[in-house]
Amino acid sequence: MKLEKIPTLDNEAVIKLVEAGFSEGTIIKRIENSPADFDLSAARVAELRRRRVPDTIISAMTAAMSEEPGLRKGTSKTKGI
Repeated sequence: MKLEKIPTLDNEAVIKLVEAGFSEGTIIKRIENSPADFDLSAARVAELRRRRVPDTIISAMTAAMSEEPGLRKGTSKTKGI
């Protein structure tokens, strides 16, 4: 069995997904399941909006960046052990 490396998503990758016509749900699921390296500075968020990235996707990007490294939805981590 060969492991495939999942590419890290960045702002440009999300913009390309939006421009390609993928649904919001599909893009959000990809954000939740992929490593992410988003630039969420005010200028970059303004650019995302200018490039027609919906606020729901920007919110998912923000949530992905606020999670603990290595901890994704559907996983649990025991603290103190």
